[in-house]
Amino acid sequence: MEIDSIIRQLSTQTLCGEQLTLTARNLVVQQGFRIPAIRRAVAGRLSGIRIGYPDSPLNVGSAGGLHGPAPGQRLVLRQGRAAGGPPRLVLAARDSAEARAIIAHHPSLLAATACPPPDENGIWLVRPDGYVAAVARNGNGSVITAALDRMTSQGS
Repeated sequence: MEIDSIIRQLSTQTLCGEQLTLTARNLVVQQGFRIPAIRRAVAGRLSGIRIGYPDSPLNVGSAGGLHGPAPGQRLVLRQGRAAGGPPRLVLAARDSAEARAIIAHHPSLLAATACPPPDENGIWLVRPDGYVAAVARNGNGSVITAALDRMTSQGS
C-alpha cells in the first residue's frame, strides 16, 4: 500500500510540473512574439531565407570588390519568372553585348532578359531558388559561361 501511495504522489507532482512547464513556455512564447525583432527572427529562420550555401558545388567564381552577394548568398531580384514557364537561371547584369551573348549562348537555361545587377561593374548568375551561383566582373563573362557550360554538361 505504501508503494501505491508514493507512485500516486509522484505522478501527481509530475503532471503538475509538466503543466507548470507548459504554462511557462506558452507565456514566454506569447510575450516574446509581441516583440517585432523576435517575430522577424523566427519568421526568417522558419522560411529558410537566411540560409546560405557558400560551399555548394554549384557555386563558381567570385569577384572581389563588387558590391553584392557572393556565390552561395541570396540575391533578391525584381524580375519574376514567366507565368507557367519553367524555372530558369537569371543573369543580373547591365544591358551589354556581353550579357546578351551569354543569354544567347544558353537560351534553355537563362531567362530571356537580364535584370539589373546590384553593382554595375559585375555579372551575377542567380539560380531559380534565388541564390547566386557565380559572380564575375564585367568583361570576364567567361566565368559565367563556364558555370553554365558545366551545368549543361552535368545535366547530359
